[in-house]
Amino acid sequence: HRVNQHRYFEASMAMVIVLSAIVLGWQTDWAVKSIGKQQPMIFTVSEYIVNLLCTLELIVRIIDEGLEFLYPYGKNFQWNVFDSLIILSSWGEDLIRIASLNVSALRVARLLRLARILRIVRVMRFFRELRLMVQGILASLKPLVWCIALLMIIMFCAGMVILQVIVTELTDNPLDNHEVLLNYFGGMFLAMYTLFGSMTGGIDWGAPADELNKIHPLMVLLYCGFIAFS
Repeated sequence: HRVNQHRYFEASMAMVIVLSAIVLGWQTDWAVKSIGKQQPMIFTVSEYIVNLLCTLELIVRIIDEGLEFLYPYGKNFQWNVFDSLIILSSWGEDLIRIASLNVSALRVARLLRLARILRIVRVMRFFRELRLMVQGILASLKPLVWCIALLMIIMFCAGMVILQVIVTELTDNPLDNHEVLLNYFGGMFLAMYTLFGSMTGGIDWGAPADELNKIHPLMVLLYCGFIAFS
């Protein structure tokens, strides 16, 4: 029985990953509230400890799996590559931050810090139920993409019909005040944005409906039909 597959070993690493995510969130919260201040030593020490523990865990897996660690068709190959990249990026960030005071280099270090967030993904490896939930979500992505595509087509068609009527209104009545109307339907992008906001609750759909009602009551029926369908 391999050490890296022992339940206590896996539980310990899962706890380390969760704690590192909590500390990272705490560190990010502190950074936003303390611009220009020196970072507390506890954050730096915790980063080194987590990097060291994750590196030791990777070394244990390399020793246990041997050549299978790099075997492309091995059952853990993808996890092995993922973990290796995360650890390399974490140490790379620390080295850049220690060795350079260059602003550009520090920006690269901040980008590498984002890789630490991906470390929480490793928790799925240790908890079967969580992994099954994520797999179920991923399996539903294809129908979700087609659903989004259908809604985009509907919004595009509805927006195009509304804009055609608005063009006629602007042509026939150029002296009327259409400022509010154009704020909602001043172009294809604005029209689709208004329809999307009305559909999702980001915009009170009654306000655009009132503007369309000034053009023709049938436009309100079309608009309400879109809201009801979507």
